[in-house]
Amino acid sequence: MTLKLNSEVFLVPDGGSYIVYAPLRFTILKVSPQHVNLLVRLKRGRPRKEDADTDFVKSLVKAGVVDGKPESKPPTCVGKSYAPTSVTLLLTSRCNLACVYCYAGRQIRDLVMPLKTGMAAIDYIAENCKARGQGELEIGFHGGGEPTMAWKELQSLIGYAKSIAKEKGLELRSGIATNGCLSAEKAQWVADNLAYVNISLDGPPRIQDRHRPMKNGKRSSKVIRRTMQILEAAGTPYGIQATVTKDTVHEMPAIVRYFSRYAKPNIVKFEPVCACGRYFGHERNIPLDKQFAHFFNEAYEVGVKLGLRVSFSAVRGFEHGISVFCGAFAEPFVVTPDGNVSACYEAYSTEAPYADMFFFGRFDVGTQKFVLDLKKLEKLRRRNVYTLRRCRNCFCKYTCAGDCATRAFRRAGRVDLTLAGARCEAIRAITQHRLKSILESATA
Repeated sequence: MTLKLNSEVFLVPDGGSYIVYAPLRFTILKVSPQHVNLLVRLKRGRPRKEDADTDFVKSLVKAGVVDGKPESKPPTCVGKSYAPTSVTLLLTSRCNLACVYCYAGRQIRDLVMPLKTGMAAIDYIAENCKARGQGELEIGFHGGGEPTMAWKELQSLIGYAKSIAKEKGLELRSGIATNGCLSAEKAQWVADNLAYVNISLDGPPRIQDRHRPMKNGKRSSKVIRRTMQILEAAGTPYGIQATVTKDTVHEMPAIVRYFSRYAKPNIVKFEPVCACGRYFGHERNIPLDKQFAHFFNEAYEVGVKLGLRVSFSAVRGFEHGISVFCGAFAEPFVVTPDGNVSACYEAYSTEAPYADMFFFGRFDVGTQKFVLDLKKLEKLRRRNVYTLRRCRNCFCKYTCAGDCATRAFRRAGRVDLTLAGARCEAIRAITQHRLKSILESATA
């Protein structure tokens, strides 16, 4: 036994004791302060003979943290060829709601994706599926606007994707991010034709109708509830994404209870609001990191008791680790209604604030092909957990990977891919809570 520490290990303070966390081994141990010096000796390569007989070191050896095989780090896409097998189509800039904080709410142009653009995108990923020997073709529909406001295009592209998948012997997986304000007939079609639905819904009617009214001023909550009931009757899985403001942050636990009582989502995802789009200049209405973390942790525990999964985008990947926050820095293929290829959903058209940063291609009408700037994509791919200096010594590095880039841009007031950590305080507090929860469940 050499007592060689061959894993990244972090000490997370927990009151009068510490949590020893080796993220890439998914090893979590609660230890007393006396073990800290022992761990420091191991990290410095100065073990003592008697260390081998301690229960603490035996636990580390058993987990592979000490004297184990080299740990495997989450890979990146840096230097890899680009051949996406999934596409997200931003069908339109149109919307039937007037959400007070919409990130795309300052769009001017009325855009709808031409069918030829969407069909070419489907052809492209289908060819990549066959070339890579991958059996699943994945297509998603998302904002800047509400995808179902381009209804004929949505139906036509799903039909086309089904025919291409059948022709090439592929399995089609399709999903949509929607506000859920659909007629009963449209909701039934979505339930029958899409594999997964993500609904934007902020909570009970008194919150939802204030934050996300219909464009005509009417309430949206009743229509969305009917949509969820139709999805449930059809057995179509769906998740809920709730945006949280300073006024509603304290209600997150109650919102989870509400969803558990009146809906059957697979997951409830919370995100703090951003001061952008229609909410530009409303920084005072963004919840403080410590507020968001405190009430999110309470909501998470409520979800555990009720059997409802509760999540936050910047705390993921506990059992396997992640190297990038999102697909924008891996193998993105997002097509905007005006024919640009984007890495980020927030770069929804040429009018979007970060279009210059995230656009790396376009659809050429003449050749009916996508023209891509792979050097620009490679620049995006270099934003990962291994290159972000702020993340190097953070215990959250493999469950956050630097957090959302656009939020970092907004916080710093400049566009710079080396920026990270706009929500660090919240992320650390939530991650620490999750580690403690995992420890408690393991010892229960």
